[in-house]
Amino acid sequence: MLASPLEGGEKSLPNQRPAAHLLAETYVSSHPLSALCLVSPVAAPSAHERDPDTYRTPLTTDFDYEPGFPIAVLQQQEATMAPPHRLIRDFANPEDPEDQDGLVRLLVGRRDQQGWQQVMDWMDDNGL
Repeated sequence: MLASPLEGGEKSLPNQRPAAHLLAETYVSSHPLSALCLVSPVAAPSAHERDPDTYRTPLTTDFDYEPGFPIAVLQQQEATMAPPHRLIRDFANPEDPEDQDGLVRLLVGRRDQQGWQQVMDWMDDNGL
């Protein structure tokens, strides 16, 4: 994310590198981090189906790492109707988004000032 979500105007907010979250998840599969924030992530197996121009080769399996550090998944309300991302499905408590005990937290919002504030609050909650 940008230092400020509004830096450069509204056009800077959309993810300019659609595959960035897959690269990040590939990296954390074998390298520990202090924390990770995924914005509107696509499940690896459905990435090719959703955008074959970006994801040229279908990925047959999802990532299987277990989070050992705080992870936030920011997605829009409409995206919550789709099958949940593996991290949300397996490690979060979607019925109680304010659950502080889990390592994975679902943040429902847009890529705007309010969404950025949710991410900043999550970072503060985790001492980042």
